[in-house]
Amino acid sequence: MKKIIASILILVFVLAGIWLFSISGNSDSHFDFQFIIIIVLAVFALFAIVKRILSYNRKEPAEDEFSKLITQKAASLSYFISLYLWLFLSYFNERIADSPEKLVGYGIILMALSFTAAYIYYMIKGIRNE
Repeated sequence: MKKIIASILILVFVLAGIWLFSISGNSDSHFDFQFIIIIVLAVFALFAIVKRILSYNRKEPAEDEFSKLITQKAASLSYFISLYLWLFLSYFNERIADSPEKLVGYGIILMALSFTAAYIYYMIKGIRNE
């Protein structure tokens, strides 16, 4: 239950930050791209929170062996992908972003997206017996 409450609080803070930045009137195209990606990640986080609450209401364990294994496999694949993402970002840094802060922001967002994509991949495909 503590993880559910912590997840909800983090999501509320992220959404509050998004709301504060959206009312500031910043119309930078880089900001719009980051804003859309952060909203997509917040929707996935909301999905994970709802899934965890439903599991809690059914008296199921918060994490079983299969979900831990999926998270571990997704993290390892995401790490492998993120190495190449950072290599790509560092190679094309003049064309992608005009400041190092934006480049790091893009890298962190792409890392989060790669983990989300790997997690969804393993949830759909499953894990073979090893």
